[in-house]
Amino acid sequence: MITFSEHELLGIDAKSGTLLWTHHQDTMCDIHGNTPISEDEYLYYSTGCGNGTVKLKLSENGDKIEQVWKTTDIDNVMGGVIKVDSLLIGTSHGKKDIRCLNAKDSTLVDTLKFGRGSVIYADNLLYCYNEKGEIGLIKVFPKLELISSFKIEKGTLEHFTHPAIKNGILYIRHGKSLMAYNISSTKISL
Repeated sequence: MITFSEHELLGIDAKSGTLLWTHHQDTMCDIHGNTPISEDEYLYYSTGCGNGTVKLKLSENGDKIEQVWKTTDIDNVMGGVIKVDSLLIGTSHGKKDIRCLNAKDSTLVDTLKFGRGSVIYADNLLYCYNEKGEIGLIKVFPKLELISSFKIEKGTLEHFTHPAIKNGILYIRHGKSLMAYNISSTKISL
């Protein structure tokens, strides 16, 4: 099991409860709203407050980790980071834009000015729900390109929720309002 404490990423044996390893955060940020990504023997996670995005390599039996790289190019607090092919994609809290990193070596591949927020990916398209209440439909390949956008008009308070997609429907909650958008016909040639 992998989870965050206030200042560390923890690897815990789910059967015994034994702490296997920790990865300490460099700054004192206690917001860890993103789920780490696990792929093969690697873990990726992103946090804000200057910590950034980190790639860790797990030992074969999972009882040790080794940091592969760390970058502050994506410092996402709670909007989620996704992995698409060889890219890590998320919004940057400090820079307030969408950023793509090469997952192998952390080099910055592309950026798109759209503000910071939550991201989700379906049918070869990125959907970003930014903190200003805008939904952006974004083509990822060969480079980030905003295809269309619209503003959420219902609901109250901050635009901090994560969108969800199920059976061709995009769900957005804003305060006590829940909106559903049919995106099943959204097809973009790559």
